[in-house]
Amino acid sequence: MQQKPVFVSEERFPYFYTVLVPFETVKASSEVKSTVKSKVDSLHERFSHIYPDKKVLEISSASDEDTGRLLRSEILNKKIPSLDISAPVENVFRGSCVFEDGGPYPEIFEMSPQAAKSDKRLRESGALTHYYFEGTEYPKRPRAAFYYWLYVNALLENQELAEQVIRYDAFSDISCSPGKKPFGAARGGAVFTALSRLGLLDQAVDFESFRRLMSVEAHAGR
Repeated sequence: MQQKPVFVSEERFPYFYTVLVPFETVKASSEVKSTVKSKVDSLHERFSHIYPDKKVLEISSASDEDTGRLLRSEILNKKIPSLDISAPVENVFRGSCVFEDGGPYPEIFEMSPQAAKSDKRLRESGALTHYYFEGTEYPKRPRAAFYYWLYVNALLENQELAEQVIRYDAFSDISCSPGKKPFGAARGGAVFTALSRLGLLDQAVDFESFRRLMSVEAHAGR
């Protein structure tokens, strides 16, 4: 048995909760993609058994749905007005990082997502201090707020995908393991869906308004 997280959209802060779903481990196969696909099927089958009223979507290259494949942060594009281009959320996020000894690295915007992830400057420039995008500095706290802001706004710029994602209640990424990075497209889909159902997407366009939505302090005592 192994466990994978499923992120369930919730209409209150922090807009999703995580369910660790145990499922049967699929034996190794020479057909890697079919093995991964089997894992997704097993994960979703188990999740649906526990939460039969929740419609779940895999957001990864292993997804059965076009929507799930297109919602990947390596595929979903965010507009960059100053350059008159669009780039994957993954690239925009990484290229906007500012570290103690370097950054931002806007040239990452126009790399392949694979090259963006492996750019050694992101590992060799010291501790992350903040983000810088389109002439504006963004704080690194609340944790992952900048990533979610990029992801939510990228969806707002892609109306067809935005209309599709809110049809689902929960989101998985078979490559995501418990305790790893605090952000990702599956969580981004859950946050977007919750904000849509709460009628709060208009507050997601401006970062300061969005930051308050994502701030623990802003919700304290509620």
